[in-house]
Amino acid sequence: MITYNASTKTDILTCPSKSGKKAKKRKVARGGVPFRWDKISGGQLQDLMIAGMIAGKGRYAYVGEWGELGTGNSEFKTPMDLAVDNEGNVLVADYNNHRVQKFDSEGKFLGAFGGAGSADRNLHYPSGIATDSADNVYVASSGEHFIKKYDKNGRLLKKFGGYGPARNNLYYPFDVAVDGKGNVYVVELQNHQIKVLDSSGGYMRTIGRYGSGDGEFRYPNRIAIDLADNLYVSDYLNHRIQRFDAK
Repeated sequence: MITYNASTKTDILTCPSKSGKKAKKRKVARGGVPFRWDKISGGQLQDLMIAGMIAGKGRYAYVGEWGELGTGNSEFKTPMDLAVDNEGNVLVADYNNHRVQKFDSEGKFLGAFGGAGSADRNLHYPSGIATDSADNVYVASSGEHFIKKYDKNGRLLKKFGGYGPARNNLYYPFDVAVDGKGNVYVVELQNHQIKVLDSSGGYMRTIGRYGSGDGEFRYPNRIAIDLADNLYVSDYLNHRIQRFDAK
């Protein structure tokens, strides 16, 4: 396990706006969701920014954007996370619209799934999203404590987790990632841990606990898995990234 960039700076959220102006600095309420998206100005929510690589220079240049505040196709109410599938399509967790929207790489609307409601296929505040090697889509439906797995056409395949005391239950799952074996990693932000489930939703292990030592977290919020199945965790209130190997 490797830790990057530990810091003792005051807990501050600063989000740049479309115009480049910085948002007003705010203290982050301890114990709550670290990113208070409801406090960001409307202008900052309007646009999903896409960048392209400048060949040979290792820098990114602005290419285009799509979306604005709203509830229609190609409109967003707090886009919380995104993932890109093997075909280059972009899937966006549209948090306050309780859905996932799918676009091609140029921003053309391809479809949506989820939506508010009580059916299994519906979503309730989707906060994290990931895809696997078969382009199945995993969504952290945080408001109902489930991870939901859809095929690439938005058909629900299974759900797992749910609120409760069992080890394979989940508590407000915030983000999700999938390794090369199909195991599912879930951020339980308010429990300060990562739960690892197998492809059927069975419990495998728990990574982390509350604290500031190696392998401990204070409100972990985002995770990623590389091609070697190493796990990277954004340890929000410890101001660092932690890396765990695949052993």
